[in-house]
Amino acid sequence: MIDYSPLVGIVRIFDGGSQFGDKYKAVLSIAWHDKETAELLAAHGEITKQDMREIRDTLAGQGAKSILVKRKVPHKVPLGKFLYEANGFAVWRVEV
Repeated sequence: MIDYSPLVGIVRIFDGGSQFGDKYKAVLSIAWHDKETAELLAAHGEITKQDMREIRDTLAGQGAKSILVKRKVPHKVPLGKFLYEANGFAVWRVEV
């Protein structure tokens, strides 16, 4: 028996009507800590509340119960609850 766990992913956020290959407005990496906790990191660009809802719903479909987000201060995380700050980065949690 084996247990397979995909550990990394990339999210590209496009304006409405755009698709892969078009210029994106934001991009971020996803690292899974375990089957229920995903971390969003290396975010670049602006992430709206609607974008975060789509990310949350997509990750929930993959089994996420909690999403951690690390962003450089002073960036905020839509739908996120601030947890702590360290070394110029803030860590946020988005509940699914």
